[in-house]
Amino acid sequence: GRRRPVSKQALRLEMRARRAAQAEAAGARDSAAAQERLLAWPGWAPACCVACYLSVPGEVGTERILAACAAAGKRVVVPARRGGPATYGWCRFSPDTPLRAGPRGIREPASPDWAPPDEPDLIVVPGVAFDSRGRRLGHGLGCYDRLLAAAPRALRAGLAFDWQMVAAVPVEAHDAPMDVVVTERMIYAGGGRPRLSTESKGERERV
Repeated sequence: GRRRPVSKQALRLEMRARRAAQAEAAGARDSAAAQERLLAWPGWAPACCVACYLSVPGEVGTERILAACAAAGKRVVVPARRGGPATYGWCRFSPDTPLRAGPRGIREPASPDWAPPDEPDLIVVPGVAFDSRGRRLGHGLGCYDRLLAAAPRALRAGLAFDWQMVAAVPVEAHDAPMDVVVTERMIYAGGGRPRLSTESKGERERV
């Protein structure tokens, strides 16, 4: 008979096992390579305001991306909790911004300087798993889905290790797709979104 589609929770468990099997040295090397691939992607250079996560162990780091933003004079915003446990907003970030440990140990600015929800024109997104069509599995709280929905014109770049790529991520209507998924090995073009400008689409087709 037909194989039942994997559930989100089952996929999260599988990805936890995959993460545990990764060697630390390979993770550091692959993290650097994935960041450099994102910085070479044509969608990177035109971005004036980059929304970027502050990484935790097991994720692709973002230190090279943040340094590149500072060197290029790009504005940076990072997610921080604003209100309820799953309600986040963007706050401005610079290399000297004091940080504190937020929910689940995720670093965030200690005194948030909130930015408009649609300020970023490029959003770098972490995830538990991705597929080649740009579908993303998060931790199940919907934090990034809401942030992405509030910035509909921004390009969305998932940043991941190649071991986080799966055949198909189960999705629901509210799950926000990526325009590209960048790993240490390659750039996967997402499924595309009609609301993107033709210029952005052209950039995506050149990856």
